[in-house]
Amino acid sequence: MREINKKPFSVGLYIEGLRQLRIVGILGVILMFGSSMVMNVSQALSYRRQATLYPDESIVLYPVDGLDAMSFLLIVFCAFAPIMTWILFRFMNKRNSSDFMFAIPNTRLSIYCSYLSAIMTWIAAMILAGLIGVLLPAAIFSNYLNIMYDTVFLFALSTFLCSLQVVSAILIAMSITGTLFSNIILSGMLLFGPRLLITMLLAVQENIPLLCNNSDGLFLLKNSINPITGFVFGIVFGALDCSTKSVFYSAAPMIYSAVLSVIYLLLAIFFFQRRKSETAGKSAPNPILQAIYRITITMMYCIAVAVIIVSECDEMTSEMIFGIVVAYLVAVALYFLFELIMTKSLRKMWKAAPGLLIVLVLNGITIFGMRAAIHNAYQFQPTTDQVESISFAQQNFGSGDYIYYINYVQNKYKEEIKDKNLISNILKNLKEDTTLLEDGDRNNYYGNELRGTYTGMDFKIKTKSGTRYRYIRIDPKTQRALMEQVQQSFQNGNESWRIPPEPIEGSIWIYNNGGYNWNDSNKETVLFDQLKEELQTIDFTDWYDVNNSETEMATFYFNYEVQTEDKETYQFNLPVYASLYPKTAELYNTYLYENEKEEIAAAKQFVETKMQALKLNDDYSVYITAYYYDKQSQSYQTTDISNPAFLKKIFEEGLLDQPIGSTDSYVDININVYYDEYTYDEDAYYGGNLRVAVKSDILKSLVADSY
Repeated sequence: MREINKKPFSVGLYIEGLRQLRIVGILGVILMFGSSMVMNVSQALSYRRQATLYPDESIVLYPVDGLDAMSFLLIVFCAFAPIMTWILFRFMNKRNSSDFMFAIPNTRLSIYCSYLSAIMTWIAAMILAGLIGVLLPAAIFSNYLNIMYDTVFLFALSTFLCSLQVVSAILIAMSITGTLFSNIILSGMLLFGPRLLITMLLAVQENIPLLCNNSDGLFLLKNSINPITGFVFGIVFGALDCSTKSVFYSAAPMIYSAVLSVIYLLLAIFFFQRRKSETAGKSAPNPILQAIYRITITMMYCIAVAVIIVSECDEMTSEMIFGIVVAYLVAVALYFLFELIMTKSLRKMWKAAPGLLIVLVLNGITIFGMRAAIHNAYQFQPTTDQVESISFAQQNFGSGDYIYYINYVQNKYKEEIKDKNLISNILKNLKEDTTLLEDGDRNNYYGNELRGTYTGMDFKIKTKSGTRYRYIRIDPKTQRALMEQVQQSFQNGNESWRIPPEPIEGSIWIYNNGGYNWNDSNKETVLFDQLKEELQTIDFTDWYDVNNSETEMATFYFNYEVQTEDKETYQFNLPVYASLYPKTAELYNTYLYENEKEEIAAAKQFVETKMQALKLNDDYSVYITAYYYDKQSQSYQTTDISNPAFLKKIFEEGLLDQPIGSTDSYVDININVYYDEYTYDEDAYYGGNLRVAVKSDILKSLVADSY
């Protein structure tokens, strides 16, 4: 009798595992290296060609992050990790193979560790190949590639951890079940089930508008903490954006994946060592686990139905009731179909019918629990004496957020509000909102015209019994009192509001209300530097009054991407008002005038020569916004016009051949000339967006005549 090797690792089994995976592994290495090389070399050659064609212009090298540089690495944990795990451990699905493997003179721990190491070695080789495919072109074409190396290495590490998480989850499933179908079902339940349930349950939060986004700090419940579900749900639900990228670069998701992988690996070892060889070929080792599988699968579907019931219970219609009945009939069909597929026995399928009672009870508990959670949220209506302090809830910008400068500045205010009168007014607004929602009057909550002047704000309310976060719509008087407190803080030495976040290189986009925009990195940088210089001389009260009112229209807007310390990316919007930033506005109008000269000439020629022969709305469209400057009120009067005759007179009599000045009237012109693919002429004028200075007296006369 051969002596059993009791070591936890076998070099022979490890090499055998590498050998069995060689075809898949080599294919993966070639694919990762080749795809990274092709993507980065092609981008470098594209930039080099631009530099050759436009030698007198500076070429902006937009930053390339890890996901863009080697996006094919996503296939490693999505495809290669599952396939390689199944190849090495598929012996557990066949009785003869299972008996053989468990009879060899190695401990089960040795088999497990050796084969797992072989899988992770090939995964590491694929990731390394992808890295080389980035670093090699970056070294050769260093003048034409702007690689964000930190995100490249973070993405590589995140891919490895995600692959380990996938492998460990599949190992648990394969150690418990004995067929390919049950392997897949249980693996999916482990990888996506908990997060899918959390996502559906948190959907109830949308039914409670009072709860703000960071309510009670439920950090671990966010999809962004799990790279695998964050990526997959991003594809399924159409939310694959910069927020999805940040999942792969942040420390918290990596730590989460590493901890979860360790837990899964330990559970897989436990089940693997206690697995019976006769489980091979069976969907579950015993009837109890079989029942748990089918009830869990059915409940994952039923929870989605329960969320709909709870969300719509106050406005339930007969059509909704019919739809819910049909949905639950589908759940019953799903329950029996799953059992039939797993057992391949009609008799066992019908014997599973009593388990539907458990599904029914769990549905009742789920619906009751959701309603109780909503009721509990409405019950939070503390008195002034119970509140110790209130402060603005600090937002963690990221995850694809779109942040306005005024919200960014408000987030810089971290002091507590302790004034009892102000706290009382805030709580009064909370009570009014809660009453509307608790009475089921959602239409009045969202559509109340009297509350149109209210502004929603996120607050952190600290009471003697704990801390809660609430989204409260604040009346104008209380808004002003809040902002006076904020103003006092910023006027007493808090200069953080003067420092807008720095943009990611190459991400600035400038646009105005007329639809005109450009991408000129040199001009964008000069304008942004000019704005930062003027920010240092502005009084906060003036800044706040202009930004928080709607009396002045922004001359233009900066829109750009910002990266946080956690490598998350959000969009930032900064309006530029002429009264606050006169030098920046003047410089912008000068650039605009220079950029539009050729377009204005082409538009003028179209109006004078071809427009008369075309039919409005059938052949072209015209939309004009006139901004007449009233010297008495020192403000602009705005009028929208769609009139070709008005446009013709502007070009004939009203144009000023100069940049728009601080007291000049001007017009935004949008011309769209239609064409078909058979008569297209690349030299013809097909329209565009223009902003041009016009003579105030003529504009006033034209506006009056248009009515």
